[in-house]
Amino acid sequence: MLNVGENRQITSFTEKPPLIYTVSMGVYAISKSHPERYVPGLPYGFDEIMCDLIKRGDHSASYNFRELWLNIGRPEDFDRANEEFAILALRLLPGIR
Repeated sequence: MLNVGENRQITSFTEKPPLIYTVSMGVYAISKSHPERYVPGLPYGFDEIMCDLIKRGDHSASYNFRELWLNIGRPEDFDRANEEFAILALRLLPGIR
């Protein structure tokens, strides 16, 4: 990452800075009353439901998770997760041999 000041002079430099993101992942749970607000049979993405709940003032809770996380939203991501799980299985599930 570069910060550039006047006359295009570099004022700071960091080689490959760590990138930290908060992502939506894991298990989602909603109360039984929430689906009743939506038209049956119409698809709703989780992002649409979350934005709707926030707009209504019905805020959800979030819990931090600081372990391995992989996106499995595309077939190639799912394949990669299966490959990595095979390599990391003993670390992720220490009781299984």
